[in-house]
Amino acid sequence: MRVLGNYTVVELASQTTVLDNGLAINNETQSRKDIVTGTVIKTNNPDLKDGELIYFPLYAANMVTFKGKAYYVVDNRDVLLVDDTINS
Repeated sequence: MRVLGNYTVVELASQTTVLDNGLAINNETQSRKDIVTGTVIKTNNPDLKDGELIYFPLYAANMVTFKGKAYYVVDNRDVLLVDDTINS
């Protein structure tokens, strides 16, 4: 896999939120306006490294399937935050 342009390929983090009523909501069932987290798989952005956890609006990403696995392609301008505490 090679990234072209100003994009980052992300795998959504397994993130489930349980509401007060017991309903579990994961990244795939959240509103498209929500901010989600994902792990960088490939990027050409010098400020990001493979394996870092990033935050981005789900509406800004495009889902693609590559070799049977779902990934999200995010424009580098839409990356809001990098959790660099994971690699510390």
